[in-house]
Amino acid sequence: MSDTHRLVFEAIWANPNTRDSQGNVLMSIELLKTICIRAGLSDAEAAEVMARINDPETVDQLKSSVSEAVSRGAFGAPFIVVTPLKGAGKTEEQVYFGSDRFEAMAFSLGKPWLGPDPMRPTAGAFASGKL
Repeated sequence: MSDTHRLVFEAIWANPNTRDSQGNVLMSIELLKTICIRAGLSDAEAAEVMARINDPETVDQLKSSVSEAVSRGAFGAPFIVVTPLKGAGKTEEQVYFGSDRFEAMAFSLGKPWLGPDPMRPTAGAFASGKL
């Protein structure tokens, strides 16, 4: 999980200071800018990202992405569509919903699954067949 994903996840699910008295998440420009900076953007870069958040081009891109996802059957996130490469033996797109499907996605692609923390000590042993 990238720093950005972790920080957004924590803001939504783990930080009581980002909720109102009814428990609703209070996602603000200030909070998003703070997340950008904590994830590695400079103050100026974060300000530029926030300045673009309501641009018509940004809004249209979001609407288009959401529309495409819904037309493919998405009902939440993460929603992942894997398009097979030519000559890969598979001809149909594969759709995965939920982070608990990463292992199934890796298996179907013939890739190792090392979990959400590939740097943990057992991941290398698993990948090398020693575990």
